[in-house]
Amino acid sequence: DYAAKIPMPEWLGNPDFHLSHRAKLVHKEPKFYKEVFPDADVDLDYLWPEPKHEFYPAEPEGDVLWILRDPHAEIDPQTLDTVALPPVRGRAVTPVAVEPDGYSPVYVDDGSRRPSKQPRKLPPKQQVKKPTRKRQAQENAFATLPGKTAVAVMFEDGAKFAVGQVVGRPITLDDGRFGRNFTVTEVIDRSAFDYPALLQDPRVFFPVQAP
Repeated sequence: DYAAKIPMPEWLGNPDFHLSHRAKLVHKEPKFYKEVFPDADVDLDYLWPEPKHEFYPAEPEGDVLWILRDPHAEIDPQTLDTVALPPVRGRAVTPVAVEPDGYSPVYVDDGSRRPSKQPRKLPPKQQVKKPTRKRQAQENAFATLPGKTAVAVMFEDGAKFAVGQVVGRPITLDDGRFGRNFTVTEVIDRSAFDYPALLQDPRVFFPVQAP
């Protein structure tokens, strides 16, 4: 049978994989998918299986420039003074609102003077998504980057790059991410690179040949 000889993806038939994607479908379109998957747990996070084989572009020869995808608000690239890897999807934690006196209420006051007999449900615990092996490799490369290493940070969806050097020791940014101080030396266009197509690498931190 010809169809039996066609290799199928390894995730096909993995119950955890299918349950996680059913949960997301119910979360996105509950009116339709709740009837299709009535037993789906909407609190499940996506499960993405690791690829069997990983292919990377050949390491650049000669002078290397590290490319960093770190989305920024509309700021002047020349004013960039810190850099960090973007957070993994699902890893960021939403801060809890704190009153001016430092008190963080757990329950919402319903206006009644008598204590409610109904048990109050705490908000669902936010799930933390673990980084993949590829992401861990990128984080390790960024964490061990020597000082004065050349880095180019993407701006305008990759049309421009703020080129500079990481400075000093690793720091912790205000949002909790691991970061580095950064000094911009110049801003260049995408066309300055010898092989602009290599800038489409899906990784958030990777090396290319310096222009």
